[in-house]
Amino acid sequence: MDNEWPIIEIRFTGEHIAPGRVRSSDIADLIISVEEMIASTVAQDNVELKKKDIAVGLAGIRSGSLGLVFVPYPPQPIFETLNKIAYSIGSKDFTVLPEDAQDAIRKIVGFVKKYRTSADFFVNIPNISVRITDDLIVSSPRISGVTVIYGQVLRIGNKKPTCRIKLLNEQIITCEIESKELAQRLAQRLYRVVGLSGRAEWNAQTLKLEDFQIQGITGYQDTPVDQALKELAEVMAPYYKDIEDPDRFVEELRYGDGDSE
Repeated sequence: MDNEWPIIEIRFTGEHIAPGRVRSSDIADLIISVEEMIASTVAQDNVELKKKDIAVGLAGIRSGSLGLVFVPYPPQPIFETLNKIAYSIGSKDFTVLPEDAQDAIRKIVGFVKKYRTSADFFVNIPNISVRITDDLIVSSPRISGVTVIYGQVLRIGNKKPTCRIKLLNEQIITCEIESKELAQRLAQRLYRVVGLSGRAEWNAQTLKLEDFQIQGITGYQDTPVDQALKELAEVMAPYYKDIEDPDRFVEELRYGDGDSE
């Protein structure tokens, strides 16, 4: 096995595909996606390796329809990985692949759709053959539940009730709004930070928010930090007025009374 080296070929066939008819930037993105698909999966399965240690080098371009030939390095840990990737594509079950690999396959499917082609994935060692078509849906398992999210309202959709939100973690997501009446109320909060209640779906692997349906607006109001602290102090003041040393009181609550030992 030490003298054997896997060679990977992806061949795209169709009347709209040929080396001279495909944008160079699209081919570059495709090469990056192939490397990311393999490298991220190898890194997940081999804790001693990092993605930067894995190379999937372009070894050649076949004539005729577009065919890309790759030679991966190091070869040994890639054998099992290629089987896993091929099985996931063939069975349309991507739960065993890392999210980066799934994103890479989505980009390959996007290329297939754009050029109205199909992609045949071949490996010589082990002997693998699988096809990627434009109807392949790469989806991760999701978990769902009712929650509240906070973010800035960027835009309200006109044709159908949708809202584009920039969350506090900088993620931007477009959400469906349950009713037009709710959309009109939310339009009055444009460019303001709001609290929104509704039903969410998260990626079960990364816990990233994937989908959110807005069902209500909370009473949250975006308030400057100094004003929020002032209002908090006013609320808490009656509970501390009879305490001579608030710092010592809080310390005893946290760690107990040292004199009691």
